[in-house]
Amino acid sequence: MADMHPLVALVIFIAGVAVVVWATERFLEGLVGVAAMVGASTFAISAVLSGLEAENVAVGVPSGADGLDSLAADGPSELHS
Repeated sequence: MADMHPLVALVIFIAGVAVVVWATERFLEGLVGVAAMVGASTFAISAVLSGLEAENVAVGVPSGADGLDSLAADGPSELHS
């Protein structure tokens, strides 16, 4: 692999990033669906599946307290629509 042409490495890297983005979108769609199905917040379901990390708690707890439950699922753009 040390003799790989830089262009080939770049193409493989971009393809890998595209797969990660696609898989994350599918995961989030499933997460929102599960949360709706069981009647729980998306923050609670994501905490169970991915664990409580400091940055998730720092966004999720204040957002839930302010009634912005969609922030964790849709991102800040949801606030401006």
